[in-house]
Amino acid sequence: MDVVKRVQFSVLGTEEILQRSVVEVTKTDTYSGNEPVISGLFDPRMGTLEHNRNCSTCEQKNLFCPGHFGHIKLAMPVFHPMFFDMIRKLLKCICFRCSRPFASMRSSTVFRNEILRIKTIKNPKKRWDAFVLLCSNPKINKRCGDDCTEEQTDIESGCRAKQPTRYLKESPMKIIAEWKTAEETVNKEMSPSEILKIFQRITDEDIELMGFHVRWNKPEWMICTVLPVPPPAVRPSIIEDNGQRREDDLTHKLSDILKYNNQLQSKIDSGKGTEDQLRVLINLIQYHIATFMDNTIPGLPVAQQRNGRKLKSVADRLKKKEGRIRGNLNGKRVDQSARSVITPDPYISLDELGVPFRIAMNITFPEITNEYNIAELKALILNGPDEWPGAKYVRLIDDGITITLKYADRDKIANNLKYGDIVDRHLRDNDYILFNRQPSLHKMSMMCHKVKIMPYQTFRLPVLVTNGYNADRKIAL
Repeated sequence: MDVVKRVQFSVLGTEEILQRSVVEVTKTDTYSGNEPVISGLFDPRMGTLEHNRNCSTCEQKNLFCPGHFGHIKLAMPVFHPMFFDMIRKLLKCICFRCSRPFASMRSSTVFRNEILRIKTIKNPKKRWDAFVLLCSNPKINKRCGDDCTEEQTDIESGCRAKQPTRYLKESPMKIIAEWKTAEETVNKEMSPSEILKIFQRITDEDIELMGFHVRWNKPEWMICTVLPVPPPAVRPSIIEDNGQRREDDLTHKLSDILKYNNQLQSKIDSGKGTEDQLRVLINLIQYHIATFMDNTIPGLPVAQQRNGRKLKSVADRLKKKEGRIRGNLNGKRVDQSARSVITPDPYISLDELGVPFRIAMNITFPEITNEYNIAELKALILNGPDEWPGAKYVRLIDDGITITLKYADRDKIANNLKYGDIVDRHLRDNDYILFNRQPSLHKMSMMCHKVKIMPYQTFRLPVLVTNGYNADRKIAL
């Protein structure tokens, strides 16, 4: 078995998106009747949601198919909303015509020594910060390579183009270049297509100098030309009681992106679209891609459903307490545990813990069947999961199948119970459990107690034992 030695985070480039993609999505339709539309947002090559259908790519059922990405080819490039501020910072550091970094073309020994120092910085983030700081030096001229000698080659000395005085962030997704002189001020909107060409001219050597990487994160990848389409498993449809299909928020956003992208491509191909019409469509695509990725970007209108509900973007599914990272990957939610409020009880023994009936009927103890307890376990099986003391599951030793007693024939299961079968029974008096209250600051924050089943909804703990838990708040089992 292969061993994972390292993990490399990177920006998805156009080529990698196309390599991972199994289909180009071109149609806004999802289903035709009960069949997914080919080249649509639920193309069967991206995976399946139905139990009776196999994935067209990996031939697996939906239980085992992880899903496969598709892609949308954008008619015109747009800004990646997660890198917009970095795009503007980078533009301030390089020539808009020849794409050379200003600091690298200085004839001053001080600047050249500083460039050599930056190249020795191994941490890419620190190298980027040092590069931006150097290029923000007020001694940098406003004309590309202005102080270089005539003997230097054109590549080394710069193109002599007059640089913008500043790059303005007019809106969350719009960059304005401003040339300011004593006589006049000229403003020009920098389109994603123009900025993409500027970034594509940056040499590999300069890419490394800036803290980027020619393999993992090239500057041109901060401009979207291809949009990855997540598989249906990420955005499953919901079938309502009346049989109607309700699509996920991400599917709605992808449908909007496709609709306007197809309109833009049609106008470009026909040559009938005016410049204003093309700009409006590009701005719409930019907006929908931005709110598809993050619906909380300051300055952008929040994307909503018709009923006014805020659409849940990709970032919303990852960030915050309920997101995938904190809520699932880092979340310590486990089975066979319960949480409630603590109540002091002076009438139970020091080693006992009062557990509510409701919790005792939910948390189970796996008891192995043998000649001494088989009669007792049969009685618990007959009681089932809704009567205490009872049992919730039976795991058969022969084939490993787990039977849920709520829906099974309990008489038949009890009669066929064998030695070695495992019965998951309810908690009962004198079982032992671990009890914990966070924050777990010392070893007495988690201790073992003997169960005493009691009525009501709170844990009962002897008053003298609460000190170890610092138990003045909620406490968990």
